[in-house]
Amino acid sequence: GKRHARELSEVLRLITPLGGLIFSAKFLTYVSYDHVPLSLSQTVKAATPVVSVVMTRCILKESFSAQAYLSLLPIVCGVVLAMGASVDFEAIGFGAALLSDVFMVSQSIYMKTLFQRSDKPYDTLTLNMHTAACCTALIAPVWAATQLGYLPRALDGKQGFDLAAMRAAGPRFWGMVLCSGVTQYGQSVASYAVVQAVSPVTCGCGRS
Repeated sequence: GKRHARELSEVLRLITPLGGLIFSAKFLTYVSYDHVPLSLSQTVKAATPVVSVVMTRCILKESFSAQAYLSLLPIVCGVVLAMGASVDFEAIGFGAALLSDVFMVSQSIYMKTLFQRSDKPYDTLTLNMHTAACCTALIAPVWAATQLGYLPRALDGKQGFDLAAMRAAGPRFWGMVLCSGVTQYGQSVASYAVVQAVSPVTCGCGRS
């Protein structure tokens, strides 16, 4: 798409909320992992289509057919059954997983509004770059405070930023880091392109 020049103040005004939503979704996902089994956390995330339909209907005013609403019933029933059958159910983990769904859907909806702006709509790569910069700025103070001991070491696995260990890790480790970075970036760009092309509901169903 056509690229538009933007003032820094405009970028901060538009992107900071999106960066906050992404940061919150990731953080709450990791909180859920810390309190409930991964299988239970992912089961809660299966409710993403339900959250997507409700929020898209309320925020973007999109309408859906009766068949679409009926198709959500098996999802709701399945999640409820899984919650009832789990012996490792914990309210904090369940709540964090559900809230992460809300923030994840919110970021898709907000991204969609940025793509559809009548005045200087965003393109995929520019929005991805601006969001990455914003998320880095948001997480950097937390990371620095953890390394300096102002926040609990548990936030980074209690190991800290060990330069000696990183130097001794070897080429295989750095190859894995590079591969992880490339695939994460590819996944990020692809998800932005999907949100731009389809409804947040369709995107939410694909994530579930």
